[in-house]
Amino acid sequence: MARKLLYCNVNFDLQLQGTRSETLSAITAESTLYYLLVGDEEDHILLDIDIPDSYYRYLKAAGLSLPVPATPGQRIPDFVGLPYGWNRDARNRFAQYGVESLSPSDDNVKKANSRLFSYRIASKYGFGVPRARSFPDTSQALDYLTCQASFPCVVKPEFGNAGIGFVHIRNSKQIREKTNLLRSVTSRPCGNLFIEEWLPRTLDISTLVEISSNGQLAALSHHRTLNNAGGVFYGIHLDPDNLLPTPWKKELNKTATLVSQMLYEQGYWGPAGIDSFVTIDENGKESLVPCIEINARQPMSILPYSLQRQIADEQHVLFMFAPARRYQQITSYPELFRKLGADAYDPVTKRGVLVFTPLFYSFRKEIVCPRKIGFFMVAKSTDEVFVLDAVVRKRLGRNASK
Repeated sequence: MARKLLYCNVNFDLQLQGTRSETLSAITAESTLYYLLVGDEEDHILLDIDIPDSYYRYLKAAGLSLPVPATPGQRIPDFVGLPYGWNRDARNRFAQYGVESLSPSDDNVKKANSRLFSYRIASKYGFGVPRARSFPDTSQALDYLTCQASFPCVVKPEFGNAGIGFVHIRNSKQIREKTNLLRSVTSRPCGNLFIEEWLPRTLDISTLVEISSNGQLAALSHHRTLNNAGGVFYGIHLDPDNLLPTPWKKELNKTATLVSQMLYEQGYWGPAGIDSFVTIDENGKESLVPCIEINARQPMSILPYSLQRQIADEQHVLFMFAPARRYQQITSYPELFRKLGADAYDPVTKRGVLVFTPLFYSFRKEIVCPRKIGFFMVAKSTDEVFVLDAVVRKRLGRNASK
């Protein structure tokens, strides 16, 4: 198997839209460390931050094999580039190291990641939220919201992922107060807006597919995603028993096969994610909405799947991101082990909590604490892994005893 040059460019689709800012640049730089969890010691990784040795020692002690940071000026033409998403920036970064990877064109990647693409597929085949609408500008969207929309609803920009950039409107009275926010969403070169009724959810699901360069569906799996009340992604639950009801699983498989074909016809191949959810009506009847988002990129689930394979022995896994402001600032790994006690990850029993983000790092010669803290929790059952989640909040939360 070819060795990989890893690059976690999480803002690639915002770059497709033309969004750039210093804040995004700092967040993107921090996110490059996530692909340390994906490769092994035979691979190299592009990091835009400097990580302390203590962090490497902590991860290696847990049993992880880590990729080597690439050195500027290094030439590794026998490596294969693996980005979070393909765009000009990723190709340019790989080219600096002599890595020329076969990939879809920027234009096809952009079209496949536009919500206009997923909206058209969902509308044609009845996959998405009923009565979803698309608008080319804010004025038409506002007219629809004022005269025809059902509430609560959500307004989505053309590009973006993980629920970021969504504008939720609970009732008609909120339209005026959120007008400026809606205009800011469409102030970029790609300004389509998409309006969906916001349905109650009992389960969020993501499907991971891999489309080969000749259009074959090479991989297919489903897992539960964790989103907050606003639809913003924060975690993944991997259940080795995969207890999705059979009718839903069949419908998700059918949808994934068709979406993969449509992506390939659009000129995209490689990894992709398809988001879906289960809703419930006023009579308590559940139903599946099999496709609300198509992400033509490497899904974030590559991280927990990789960790599960390396250090979890296919047990139950809870993978979560949380804003650092909600947690105490831990300054050393001995302190972290002391606070977690017997619930710290144990490579012998393969149970416990691993903090997969560093305690601090250096960015542009300044010491920085991560904006997000990442937790990887392993246990033998669903109940036990969610108990570990409660342990984390109790012992590491901002209001926990020092």
